[in-house]
This record gives sequence, C-alpha cells and structure tokens, in this order.
Amino acid sequence: MNTGHEGGMSTLHANSPREALARIELLMGMSGVDIPMWAVRKLIASSIQLVVQVARVAGGRRKVVAVSEVTGMEGDVISMHELFVYSQTGVDADQASVRCFRSTGNRPHCLHKLQVRGAAISPQVFAERILVTPSGRGPRR
Repeated sequence: MNTGHEGGMSTLHANSPREALARIELLMGMSGVDIPMWAVRKLIASSIQLVVQVARVAGGRRKVVAVSEVTGMEGDVISMHELFVYSQTGVDADQASVRCFRSTGNRPHCLHKLQVRGAAISPQVFAERILVTPSGRGPRR
C-alpha cells in the first residue's frame, strides 16, 4: 500500500471506519512478520487517506454511512475524523430507511492534494449541512 504509487482501493469487513483500521492492524500482526505495533500504525496512517463505510440499512439496501479521513498519528494512536455521516431518522411505510447524509463540517487535510491533481471540489462541500433531504429525494441544502 505504501510503495510510492498513488491511488488504491480495497474492501474490508468492519463495523466502523475506526474498526477497519484496527482490523488492518490485526491482519498485519497475523502475517508472521515481526513488526512493532508502532511501525504498523505508522504505515497504516501514511498509506490510507480515506475510509468509506458501506452498511445495510433498514429496508435491506446498502448505503454509504460514513466517510472518514485518516489524518496521521497522535502518539501511538492513528488519528482520524469524520467528513460525512449518515443518520437514519426512521422508517417509511415500506420499512425502508428514512435518512439524511450530512457533512460534519470537518475540512479534509487532503483537499489541497485533490485540487492540485485536478479534482474540482469546492471547500463549501464540507460546510456542516444536510446533503440529502430526510426522504432521500429533493434539492440539496
């Protein structure tokens, strides 16, 4: 993952973005290679920028429920913050999830890097607000 090549994607089963990082630590520990845990965590923190969590919600559909950014290390702990979260507010007549997806207001540290590489992402996307109405339809606010 950290070989100098930019871009990569993988899947991993975990219940949260934080748990996904713990799962990677566990898998690296099971590799049979004796690497100190501080080195494992430093490698993870320098190799992974974003964690996108997908989960099955009420009604059976899979939805993106969180987008978190790995921001580095704070002591022995991998630091991260949520950029977007999914909030279920109830269920409709078909037992499907009634929801909203919202920005947390955290601006990603990697935004400048994305813009330099040609991604036209306005910082306003990350202003704290609801991105989808509770019904899942309609204009963005």
